[in-house]
Formats: sequence, C-alpha cells, structure tokens
Amino acid sequence: MKKTSLLIITFAAILTGCRSSKTYSDIMSEFRDERGAEYFSIPKMLLKIGTAAIPKSDGGKLARSISSVRILDLSDCSQSVRNRFLKRIANADNNGYEPFVQTNEKDEQTRVLMRADEDYVREILIASADRDDCQIVQITGKIRLEDVEKVVEDNIGRISK
Repeated sequence: MKKTSLLIITFAAILTGCRSSKTYSDIMSEFRDERGAEYFSIPKMLLKIGTAAIPKSDGGKLARSISSVRILDLSDCSQSVRNRFLKRIANADNNGYEPFVQTNEKDEQTRVLMRADEDYVREILIASADRDDCQIVQITGKIRLEDVEKVVEDNIGRISK
C-alpha cells in the first residue's frame, strides 16, 4: 500500500512539473483579476460596427476579417505583479504559435507570435513586458496572408517617406 501511494505521489509530482510552463491564455487568465489590471475583450459584433467605416484601401478588408481582440494591461499593477508577469512571459509555452518577432533583454520581453495555416493567419499574439509596462494583445480571425502583406507594405512606404 505504501509503495502504491508513493508511486501515485511521485507520478503526480512529475505531471505537475511537466506543466510548469504556462500558455499565454493561462497567463491572461491568471493576471486579469489582479488589482490595477485592465482586461478588455472585444467581440466580433463590436468589431464589425467599428470597422464598417474603414475603406478597404486603408486596411478595412483586413480589419473586417478579425473575429475578436483581447487585451490585458498591467501597467497600473504593483511592481511585484509586473515582475511576476515578466517571469511568466519569459517562460511561456508557445503552444503552436510561430515566433514572428522576439526580443529578450535583461528586464524586457517582447514577443509577436502567429498561428497560421496555408493561406490564413488565425491568431496574432503580442506580449510585451518590462519593469513598468506589461501587456498581452490577442487577435483572432481569418486574416488572409496577402492582406497582411499589403498593409505592411503600405505602412512601410508611409514610414520611409
């Protein structure tokens, strides 16, 4: 009986250790109720209303392909909460996301991750954390890769002029 109990406890400890890194959704859920945290979830219906007036030539086509946006901002949280968030971001599991941009400095983490299939970007996740500002933005939808490329090209041209 003691051997069986010891085996079960050991197995549970191993499983807990394997699950120590969290996904970005886990991190959003963990921190969104912290004192000073601001969490917003913008559903598809509100996005449709907001994007209706955007001309296709100005990214309206891309904007209308977004299904939801979730934003977590911890800038008004205590320093200990922001430090904990910074550690979580540093150790987060990409969980099917492909890194697009990633910077890792001593006290700053920035990651832009995408989840895409052959023709569409399904999800974009932007996580940024330093000692003062901490945010995660999650954008979901069915965004055509060519629309993303067009918006990037148009904006690079505007920036370089």
